[in-house]
Amino acid sequence: MATIGVTFGSVAQYPGGHLVYSAAPRTAESVSSSGASAASTNSANGIPGEVCTISVPDGAKVWATFAASPTAAAGTTHLLGPGRHDFSNLQSGWKVAVIDA
Repeated sequence: MATIGVTFGSVAQYPGGHLVYSAAPRTAESVSSSGASAASTNSANGIPGEVCTISVPDGAKVWATFAASPTAAAGTTHLLGPGRHDFSNLQSGWKVAVIDA
């Protein structure tokens, strides 16, 4: 079990591909991962430049999936190890769900 950080916010891309994240994400929450799928309460707006950042603590691995009513399952979508993981091309209303790997 781990506490997973989930934020939805904006990012701007500058010449040369340099990315700059908004100083204040639009939403931020913690999701507790376990052997059962757990979904975020907050969701994407679906606006251009929006990103979801998932922060996984040291020693943890989770599977993550995005949908309007997501259910994470082992062996599907994104396997995330420790660190920060950024996702784009989000549709309005999408949440993220995680489950321990």
